[in-house]
Amino acid sequence: MVFLAIGAWIGFIVLDSATYMLLAPILIAQLPLAQANAVKNLVLIPTTAVSLLIFARDGHVAWVPGGIMAAGSIAGGLVAARLAMLPAAKVWVFRLLVVVIVGELIPIGQHHVCALI
Repeated sequence: MVFLAIGAWIGFIVLDSATYMLLAPILIAQLPLAQANAVKNLVLIPTTAVSLLIFARDGHVAWVPGGIMAAGSIAGGLVAARLAMLPAAKVWVFRLLVVVIVGELIPIGQHHVCALI
């Protein structure tokens, strides 16, 4: 059910879907960090490809900034792959994910609370 919910989130909102796709296999399936990251990347490849094709077809892709972001993502992935092998990596990744998710939810919550007032 959690993975179905994440899939719906990816299709509808997208915001931080990679974070949720990393967190779920670690917490629910008890996968090691490196395996969870591989699962996340495998699942997000078709999702990203379909989105890219749809937006590119309509001319809504900023190729230069996207290319720069892709290069940064590759560099970050290479560094993260090395760090993921450290013994304390799972604990620190979990802590970082919690901080990132809470940091994203606070502004969303504030926006909705202010809209109600």
